[in-house]
Amino acid sequence: MTATRWKQNLQLMVDEVRQWCQQRSDKLALGLLELRSDKVVFFFSPRAEQFDFELAREQRALEVELNTRGGIGYAETRQVPLWEIDRFVSPEALRIWPSDEHR
Repeated sequence: MTATRWKQNLQLMVDEVRQWCQQRSDKLALGLLELRSDKVVFFFSPRAEQFDFELAREQRALEVELNTRGGIGYAETRQVPLWEIDRFVSPEALRIWPSDEHR
C-alpha cells in the first residue's frame, strides 16, 4: 500500500469516526486521533463523570469496523475522561470531534 493510499484511507476513517461521534453527541464531549508508530488510536471522552459502559460497547463495534475495512493498519479506541486527557493522550493528538473547537 502506498503512503498516498494510506492517507486517503485514514481520511475516510476519520470522516466515519466523526459521523460516529456526531451520532453520539449526547454521550461524547471530545474525540481525538493519535498516530503512533505501530497503530492509530482514537480517544473518546464521555460526558459522563464515570466510565460509560454502553459507549464502550459501541466503541468495540467501531473498532471491529476500523480494523476489518479501514485499510489503515491496527486501530484502537480508548475512553478517557476529560480531566485525564493530558495524562493519557499525546499533545500532538489531533482533535477530530467536535471540529469547531480547539484543544
